[in-house]
Amino acid sequence: MIKSSTLIRLGIIIAVLLLVVVWQRKQQQAGLQQLSGEIKLNAPATQEQINRIEIVDPDGQGIQLIKQSNNWQVSPLASDSAQASESAQPADPDKVQKLLALLSQHSAQVISQNPERQTDLGVAPDKAVKLTYFQDQEVKYQLLVSSDDPKVFRPAEDQQTYRSQQLSFELIQTRPDSWLAPTPTPTPEAEASSSGQQNDSN
Repeated sequence: MIKSSTLIRLGIIIAVLLLVVVWQRKQQQAGLQQLSGEIKLNAPATQEQINRIEIVDPDGQGIQLIKQSNNWQVSPLASDSAQASESAQPADPDKVQKLLALLSQHSAQVISQNPERQTDLGVAPDKAVKLTYFQDQEVKYQLLVSSDDPKVFRPAEDQQTYRSQQLSFELIQTRPDSWLAPTPTPTPEAEASSSGQQNDSN
């Protein structure tokens, strides 16, 4: 016959196990459980396919990066392609490459699985900065990035929220001048040559 003390111990163990299971489920449902390790995000597009990128803030202000031949140009958002082309200026190739790298080399960590937390995390559609990748007029991929913490984001078709070290404030800037290609610094030899040419002309 089983002693009453043994039954009490078994009852306590079972109760504790049930509490642990319930707690874990609540944590998962609330999206508070941070998953260990990094995952690779696979975008449904390649760098070679993309020829336009839009970056738009929650107020609808933004820029577009347009690939012309092998060079990228930056301009304000414009509904008229001719108007956009007229205002286009050379874009910083290094910054553009960082955006393109998110399509093929993007490692991230899940920080929430709860869609109800998207507003608080800044990745709801009306709160986030939108990075949209196009092939001609077709949207190939879109990231919703928190404007408060740009390392926090989610792909538009994904309800999970992630953190990535590859994202930063410089990649969600919506002013054209923040995307301009750097102006080359003249070398002393070039300055001397230019000065000599001016003296010759005088």
